[in-house]
Parts: sequence; C-alpha cells; structure tokens
Amino acid sequence: MNYFNYYTEIEETFVRRRGKNLFLSPLDWALMEVWQERGIPLHIVIRSIESVFDVFDKQPPGTRTIKSLFYCRDEIEAQYTEWLAAQAGKGSENGDDNKPVAFSNETVREHISFWTAKVGYAFMFVALPIWLLGFTSWIVGFLIITMVTGLVISIVFQLAHTVEHTEFPMPNEATNKIENEWAIHQVATTANFSTGNKLISWLVGGLNFQIEHHLFPKISHIHYPAISKIIKRTCNDFGIAYREFPKMSQAIGSHVAYLRRLGKAN
Repeated sequence: MNYFNYYTEIEETFVRRRGKNLFLSPLDWALMEVWQERGIPLHIVIRSIESVFDVFDKQPPGTRTIKSLFYCRDEIEAQYTEWLAAQAGKGSENGDDNKPVAFSNETVREHISFWTAKVGYAFMFVALPIWLLGFTSWIVGFLIITMVTGLVISIVFQLAHTVEHTEFPMPNEATNKIENEWAIHQVATTANFSTGNKLISWLVGGLNFQIEHHLFPKISHIHYPAISKIIKRTCNDFGIAYREFPKMSQAIGSHVAYLRRLGKAN
C-alpha cells in the first residue's frame, strides 16, 4: 500500500469497486484532503471503502449506485474512531501516556517559515521604506495601504458570508463538534458574488468565488470559474445548496436585507 500516494490509492480503490471509470468530484478530493490532514491512516480509508462496497454488493438490483466518497464517510469515521481507541489502549498498556510529544521537523519548518515571513514583512514594509523615504512619507503611505486593504477585504467577506441563506452552524453541545462534514460546511457557510464580472475577479484575486476559495485554497484563482461549474453540478446532484449572486449589487442587496432582519430579531 503506497502511503506516498494517499489520494491515488483512495481514488483507484473507489473506481475499481465502483466498476466504472467515474471521476471523483472536487468535493471528494476536498474530503480526501481533510482525511489526510486529520491523520486518518490510508489503510483505514481503504478498508472502509471496501467494507461499504461489500455491503452494497449484497443489495438487490436497482439500488441507488454509489457515486461519491461521501457515501463511505460514516464508515470511515466509525473505523477511525475504533482505531483511535485501540491506539489509546496500546499506549496506556505500554505506559506511553506520560511521554512528551516530540517536536517534529514539520513543526520546526513551520516556525522557521512563520518568523522568516514576519521579519521579511517588517523589513520590506517598514524598515526599508522608512530608510528610503523617511518616516512621514512611510506612515502616510502605510496608513493608506492598510485602510484601503481593510475596506476591500471587509466588503469581500461581508458579501461572501453575511448574506441571506448562508448558515452559521453551532457545534453540538455534547461533542463540541460541527455535525456537517468539512466540505459541506464550507459550501453551507459561504456564497459567491459577482461571478460574471472578470474585473472584480481580478481586483479581489478570485475571492468573489468564495466557495471555491474555501474548498481549494491552494489552487490558483484563475481556475475558480471553471471549478465552480463542477462544484455547482455536484452540489445539485447531492441536494446541497450552492449560493451565488451573479452581480455584486445582488450580493449587497442580500447583505442589507440580512442586516435588516438581524436588526428586527427579538
């Protein structure tokens, strides 16, 4: 089992058991990314997929086909929970509960990256401009940049989140966890706006495609218009609301209406 190709192994297993050359959807890829980031072992995911299809194969003909990894997520979560419990038991038996957590190489790299970026920012945006232009010119320019950026960013995120019909789910009181899967949560809590305006897309760096930005933050925003069509189609297939305002004026109107509704709330 090739742990270096986490995504490929899962995709090949699903397609093989599915029996057809069915491509995984963007939401499936987002789901796999969540599993990998959470540290769910590859063998747990593969075993769960096999188990789901083993049960499905015993169903009578005409049963709705499995088209997405979302059909397997409950089994994966269940088997992962069992695996964690077993690992915790092994740790207790071996007396590992009090072992210090190792400071991994990944953590070291993250610290180096974080502080390098901070020092680089301070040099490029504070020290160097003061040295070249003087303090007064720098502070005026710096305030203009930060205020304009703050205004633009606040408008973008208000229209992308604080509009009608976007959801604001609260965690379960017993588990303190959000019930929805990560990818569904991203779609439910965001909205796209001004998706037909290429100028606005360029000015805000694709942040008007907020759903795609949340699902695929590492993909260049120039691909968001094409990806959005796939995500919209996938959401329709699974009955998930996909919120979009083709024009910016529509998003502003929805934002104002939402604020008015909040003002009238008891």
